[in-house]
Amino acid sequence: MLLGQSDFKLQITKGIYIDKTDIIDELSEKIDTATGIVINRPRRFGKTLMLSTLDYFFSEKFESSDLFKGLKIGKSPNFRYINKFPVIRLSFKEISTFNSENIILEIKKELALKYDENKEILYFYLSDIEKDFFSSIIELRASDEDFCKTLHILASWHEKYRGKKPIIL
Repeated sequence: MLLGQSDFKLQITKGIYIDKTDIIDELSEKIDTATGIVINRPRRFGKTLMLSTLDYFFSEKFESSDLFKGLKIGKSPNFRYINKFPVIRLSFKEISTFNSENIILEIKKELALKYDENKEILYFYLSDIEKDFFSSIIELRASDEDFCKTLHILASWHEKYRGKKPIIL
């Protein structure tokens, strides 16, 4: 195992990987009905590696079926979900401040980054008003109230314009 490595692809190709993909099978069973699933683990217990694994499995931006074929999920009927969804993956692990204003700013930056990552996919579909909102998020000039709605709005745009509910990690 590559210590401190939290990227699934690197871990499975260059290190030792302990197969925990049965959780993907469990999550896949709930994919059409769940409104939210919380997976919590103690500190230093592989949360970021698990998020990376889920991202590589579900995200349409990867072609990762070869990475999963020899694992538990590769033998499951739920393997059909591989690379079928838009995935919005958030990470707050780099936030290293204890100042509440700086924490809020770092969260806003992470949300702005997610909008920027989805710009190429969604921007074409948006109305002028939606484009203004989109730009205000990326440029960090949106109100705190608007930032509170960003994930919901981004997810609804994926569903409305692309016909796909995103998975938010």
